Amino acid sequence: MAVHTNLLSRLLGTQHDRAFPARHRWLFGSFGVNTAAQFMFTSVLAVQLHRQGIAPLGIGVVMLLFLVSMRCMGPVCGALVDAYGPRACLTLSTALSVVGYGATGLAHEVWHHGASLTLLGFGRGLDAVCRSTLLVQVSATKEEGSRALAFNYVVFNLAASCGPLLSSAAIACGVPLQALHGLAALTCLTTGASLVLRFPFPARVLGPSDGRPSFRGLAGAWADRRFRSLVLVLPMIWFLFSLMHVIVPVLLMEGAGTSASAVSAMFSLNAAMVVLLGYRINRWMVRFHEERGRSKLDGVAIGAACMGLALFSLGAAAWLPNATPLLFMALFTLGELCFVPIVQVLVNESIQARGATPGPYFGLAMLAWGVGGGASNVLGGLVIELCRTYGFVLFPAVFGVTSLIVAAVFWRLSNSWTRAAGKVDAEEVRRGTAGLDGISVSTLFPCDDKRSS
Repeated sequence: MAVHTNLLSRLLGTQHDRAFPARHRWLFGSFGVNTAAQFMFTSVLAVQLHRQGIAPLGIGVVMLLFLVSMRCMGPVCGALVDAYGPRACLTLSTALSVVGYGATGLAHEVWHHGASLTLLGFGRGLDAVCRSTLLVQVSATKEEGSRALAFNYVVFNLAASCGPLLSSAAIACGVPLQALHGLAALTCLTTGASLVLRFPFPARVLGPSDGRPSFRGLAGAWADRRFRSLVLVLPMIWFLFSLMHVIVPVLLMEGAGTSASAVSAMFSLNAAMVVLLGYRINRWMVRFHEERGRSKLDGVAIGAACMGLALFSLGAAAWLPNATPLLFMALFTLGELCFVPIVQVLVNESIQARGATPGPYFGLAMLAWGVGGGASNVLGGLVIELCRTYGFVLFPAVFGVTSLIVAAVFWRLSNSWTRAAGKVDAEEVRRGTAGLDGISVSTLFPCDDKRSS
C-alpha cells in the first residue's frame, strides 16, 4: 500500500508537499467516486435521448437546463450552505441527485427529462459548493486550503475521465442504460450518506444568517471589491473554456474533415495532461507569484493567451486534419492548467482575507462559470452556422482575437491588484507592521468592509 501511495504521489506531483490529512483524503475519495458516477451518467444521456426519438433541439434544451441549474444557481447554493451548514446541504443535495438520476432513467418525454435534470443539476451544484466549503473549513491554514482546492481539480478530471470508460465497458457487456442510471443513484446515495453520517464536520458551519435562509452572506461577498471584480470578468474566460466542449469538436469534424478517433484522442490528451501536470503547474505558479510579489491573476491572463494560440492553431486544420486536434488540445490544456486552479486559490484568499464563510464566495464563482458556459452553449449553434456560410477559418480568427482581448483584460486587472498590494506593503512598513501574512482587504477597501459588516 505504501508503495502504491508513493507512486501515486510522484505521478500527481504531490511528493514534495506535506501529505493531506485524513479528512481531506476522505473528501477527495468520495468526491472522485461521485464525479465518476456523474460522468458515467452524462456520457450516455445524449444516446438515451436520441434513442427515445427526441429531436436535437430538445436534447440541447434539456442539457442547457442541466447546466443552468447546476452552475447558475450557485448563489442560492451558497446562501443555503451559509444558512444551514454543509451537513444539512449535503443531505439535500444527495436526495435531489438520487431523485434526478432515477427520474431521468424513467423519463420518456422532453419535459420529463427537463424537470428531472433540473433537479439533478441543482443537487450536483449544491454538492460542489458543499465540498469546496468543507475543503476550506477543515484546512488548518490558507495555504493548505489552496493546495486542497488545487488537488481537488485533479481528482475531478481523473474521475471525469474514468466515468465514460465505465459506461462504455458496461454497454459493451450488454448493461441497459437504465441500469447505469440506477448505479449512479446508488453511488451518490452511498457516498453522500457516508459523509453525512460519519464525516467530522467542523463546529463552525453557520454564517451571518444564523440558520435562516438569507442572502446576507452573498451581499458581504459582493461588497468585497477585489472579489467582485474577479466575478465580473470570470465569465469571459469560462466562455472560452466552454468552446472546447461545445463547438470545437463539431467544427473540426464538419469544417476540417477531422476523424472522430482524432477528436477522441484530443480529449484523452486533455485528461492526461490535467492529471499529470495540473497540481505541479499550480504549485509552481503560486510560488512564482508569491516570490515576485505579483498578483496570481497573471496566471489567468496567461491561460487566456494560451487558449488564443490554441484557437489560432485551428487554422491549420485544412492541411493537418488529424494532427491539429492534438496541437490545439496541448495548447488549450496548458491554458486551462494556468487558470482553473488559480481561480480556486484566488477565491480562497478572498475568503481568508475577510474571515468569511466560504459558501457565498464559491456560489458566486460558480455563477460566473454558469454565465460563461451558458453563453457558449447558446452561441454555439449560431457560430457553427456562420462558419458553414463564411468558412471554417472564421472561427479561429474571431475567437483567437477574443482570447487575446480577454488576456489583456486580466493582465490589466492583475497589474491593478499588484499596485494596490504594493501600497499596502508600503503602509505596513511606515507603520512598522511589515511581515503580516497576506494582504488585508480591510486596509485596501475600508468602506466596503463597513458596508458588509
